[in-house]
Amino acid sequence: MRHLATLTGMLLVTSASPLAAQSSDTVACIELDVFTPTQVANAFWAELSGSDSREQQLAIVSKYYGQITSDPANINMDRLDRLALGEGAFLTFSGRKAFQFFDPLRSGSDLIAEHAWERVMQITFRGFGEHTRAEALMKEHAVQFRPSVKNIRGRSQIIGNFIGLHIENGQPEKAVALLIDELNALPVDAPYFSYGLVFRNAELISNSDREQEIVDLVRRKTGQLRQLSANWNVQVYGAGTDPILSQEMPSWFWKSQGVRPGESLRAARKRQLNGLLSALDGWLEQYPR
Repeated sequence: MRHLATLTGMLLVTSASPLAAQSSDTVACIELDVFTPTQVANAFWAELSGSDSREQQLAIVSKYYGQITSDPANINMDRLDRLALGEGAFLTFSGRKAFQFFDPLRSGSDLIAEHAWERVMQITFRGFGEHTRAEALMKEHAVQFRPSVKNIRGRSQIIGNFIGLHIENGQPEKAVALLIDELNALPVDAPYFSYGLVFRNAELISNSDREQEIVDLVRRKTGQLRQLSANWNVQVYGAGTDPILSQEMPSWFWKSQGVRPGESLRAARKRQLNGLLSALDGWLEQYPR
């Protein structure tokens, strides 16, 4: 356990704090009344539902994160704690502060760097409104990171942002081209969030002269994903290789990836894959062969 007494301005928690109830995440530190930023992130992500309003999200995260006082320029801590501080700032809409935490973490190719990249792209696009820079980051991200079953969010949010921007700017053909490029780039080894861009942009697709091209592409990918599901159903999954059980990343990261408490990564991805296949099949029903 890292003792944070030497880190200026770190979190000190009293028994009245909401963190005191988070015994599963904090039991190792209760005697010290000191909590790491990672434990704080575990606490607020555990309470987030994924469908919270902006106001609810702000209230939930602030309840925990607001107890931390920290200066990104003056804190020397490990990468996971810096990532957690960035996550709290991001979810409380403090874009510039979040950027200061995330940006130094983008070097490397691990899950920490990948998560930081995704947040920086969002901040650059939505927080700073720097669309040209965000587009450059999106292209760099595609070169640096390959989609994997551990991180199925990937570029989905920034791709969705640019699809919406192109539609706003009266350039639906650019939006369609971006969607097709993303679908072509996606592997069929996991239920990537970007597949959901299809049914979330149904109107865009139906009004496009490339509609049939997209339908054929989605039908082919859906067939491959269905084969993946069949393979997973017969494979023996070795719990010893599970990155959740091996604590490769803290619990808040897996929650942000749609993993439920107590699930293995394979169980979560199977559940998500079944949901994705159902949604894609529903979308394809309007296009009988």
